[in-house]
Amino acid sequence: MKKSTILFFLIFTIAKINAQDYYISFAGTGTGTPVDSVKVKNITQGTNLTMPGTDTLHLTGTQGIYYENFNNESMSACPNPMLWHTELSFYAEHDGYAQLTIYDMSGKVVLQIRDKYLQGIQRYRVTGLKQGIYFIVIHSESYCHTLKLISLSPDQNEVEIEYLGSEKSESYVHKSKNLKSVVSMAYTAGDSLQYTGYSCTYTALVTDIPSNSKTIEFIFADSIANCGTVSDVEGNIYNTVQIGTQCWMRENLRTNKYRNNTSITNVTDATAWASLTTEAYCHYNNNIANVSVYGELYNWYAVVDSNNICPAGWHIPTDAEFTTLSTFLGGESVAGGKLKANCSGLWQTPNTGATNETGYTALPAGHCHYTGYFSFIGYHAFWWSSTDADHTSAYYRDLSTYDNHVTRGVNDKTTGFSVRCLKD
Repeated sequence: MKKSTILFFLIFTIAKINAQDYYISFAGTGTGTPVDSVKVKNITQGTNLTMPGTDTLHLTGTQGIYYENFNNESMSACPNPMLWHTELSFYAEHDGYAQLTIYDMSGKVVLQIRDKYLQGIQRYRVTGLKQGIYFIVIHSESYCHTLKLISLSPDQNEVEIEYLGSEKSESYVHKSKNLKSVVSMAYTAGDSLQYTGYSCTYTALVTDIPSNSKTIEFIFADSIANCGTVSDVEGNIYNTVQIGTQCWMRENLRTNKYRNNTSITNVTDATAWASLTTEAYCHYNNNIANVSVYGELYNWYAVVDSNNICPAGWHIPTDAEFTTLSTFLGGESVAGGKLKANCSGLWQTPNTGATNETGYTALPAGHCHYTGYFSFIGYHAFWWSSTDADHTSAYYRDLSTYDNHVTRGVNDKTTGFSVRCLKD
């Protein structure tokens, strides 16, 4: 038994030496300094992935395993090495579906299941793995954990996995949030890689043929296509962005006056807000400090008022014009990530799929509910369209930190949402 164990460790060591085993980290200089995310494209092989800029890219010849973190505090197996069985536990960071896959050393899938979990520690019993080295990957839209497992079993039985239950753990939550990951990508010597770095509203591009571990440095500059700047009647200046045939404001509207200099009504009382059938605006939590970052929140009556809330030459987008935007970006199921800002500290985790590759820079301004209370800052971005659904409701768009979708919905016209203006 001891001789066999040593042999397997020797095989594993030789495989690691022969693989293209480089570690790539990222840094930023120039206009943007924090590297919020990186899109890595293997030009030679035609593969790509998007990863957090704080993580490390592991270029490896190992096929089939794309994520790893072998010192992962959010996943464990006991005993490891195992003989007949092991108890596997991992932390599900959010409610929702996740996939559990067991790979052998060649990258072949030994077992795979997909299940829906509540946030907390999940436990499984794994049996039947023959002697060898395995990699267990837990992957969802918002988290990924990987563990190396060694089996010393002299027999080969049918691989089975049994769910043992779950439990909450605040200490596990704390460890998980501080965890840094290593993201792996298959690589062959001589492959050309293209790195696109994103730092809030800025992008930078670096092409390289790696031959050693290194740090890729992005020099950030604002290269997003735009149609100049625009100012409202109060003198607030807004950057713009060209996406397809449309030119959008790159920031949420923050004016307190209509185009003709008429004041918009500021309502701060929740009961008064809930009973409105006329135009109004508010600051999130009635705190003016939120306006410079997130803009104002307007009810739908203010949005479509005949005095015109957008600057001259601009208008509130219709429901159809929002659809044009998401269609150009590949559809509602993927467009949200391309629109969401990935600036550090604004969106709450996980900010799934956020690259801001369009430069639209969607921020999670939350909303003022039609009953007058505030919620969802840091978690959702909402914008009114000018299209009503019926006498009391109208169409809007929503982006969430938990997915990369653009959600089309209908809400009460009294609700306070953000506004993005579209060029005529």
